[in-house]
Parts: sequence; C-alpha cells; structure tokens
Amino acid sequence: LECDLGAVVTFFRNTETDIWLFFVPNTATTGLWNVPITIQATHFQDSIHYPSITVLGVIDPEAEPATVYPDSTVRAGTAVRINYVVTSTGPTADARVVVPASAVNGDLTWNIVDNITSSMSCPLSAGSYVCTFNVQFFPENKTNIWLFFSTGLTNVGLLPAFSWTSTNFTAGYHTAPLDSLATV
Repeated sequence: LECDLGAVVTFFRNTETDIWLFFVPNTATTGLWNVPITIQATHFQDSIHYPSITVLGVIDPEAEPATVYPDSTVRAGTAVRINYVVTSTGPTADARVVVPASAVNGDLTWNIVDNITSSMSCPLSAGSYVCTFNVQFFPENKTNIWLFFSTGLTNVGLLPAFSWTSTNFTAGYHTAPLDSLATV
C-alpha cells in the first residue's frame, strides 16, 4: 500500500511534521503488528518505523446459537451437554474457556464431537475450570466445541458467564443459554 503525500505535505529542514495514518490491520493475524512503515522522498534517505501496535482477536462462541441438551432449563445437578459453534477474528494458538467452579457440580470435560467418553478434562485452577482446546479457531471456519458437566447445586437461574480467550485475544464473556432450577 502506498500513499502519495506530495500534494498535501511539505517537509522543511529542522521542522517536525505529523503524519497520521488511518487503517485497519489485517485481522487474519493477532499479536504484535510487526510491519514497517517507510517514508520516502526524492533525494532523501528512507525512514523506516515499526509502530508498537498489537492486534487483539476475539472468539465468538456463538457463530450459531448454542444448543443445550437435554433442555435449556434443568434442575440443579442435572448432567448437561452444550454444543457451541465457535469462530474467531484471527487464528488462535491456545484457545480456552474458563468456567467458574460454582457453575459445575463435579467435573467439566470438552470434546469437538458429541462424545463424553472420549472427552478431555478441564483442570480446576484458582476457582475455575480451564478447558484448553487442542484445536485452532479461524475466521473462515466454524468449530464445534461440546462441554459436558452437571449444573452446580448453588446456582439458581442463569449460570455465571464463561470466559473465552487465547493469547493476544480479548477475553469475551458469554452466559451459557442454560437456566438452573433449585432443587427442594
């Protein structure tokens, strides 16, 4: 990309000139935007700058509405499966979902298919379950993520928000489409 500044900018010796560039970085990458910006003029040495820009991505766990089995309203302690269809604004390296322990009774596991037997464990860390996915999310692709757990016994109503994130991604909080009823 080249911008001809000759018609709008004049440079003078020993005088600073501000140049503002407005653009949208390529969203196919995340992290440090390590791209040089070069200023050139006839009879001048090139000036190369690397602006300190970090592109942050976002994970969308509901590229299509999430589906809950057996139903979106269950009694506390009921075993449920949630199918999320996930996409992201850029490729992920270590995508994960963090689920507050209060939302779960027992263990939390995940899979890319509806199969609890081959699902992977989400370890408990600092009061939350952390499911680190061994699959990458991309802007062009939709990936199924299944979460398997029993609803917590202390929560009534909607579960607390789950945090979906990855390195160089902004944490996105998403409330599961699941309503937990009290058990008497």
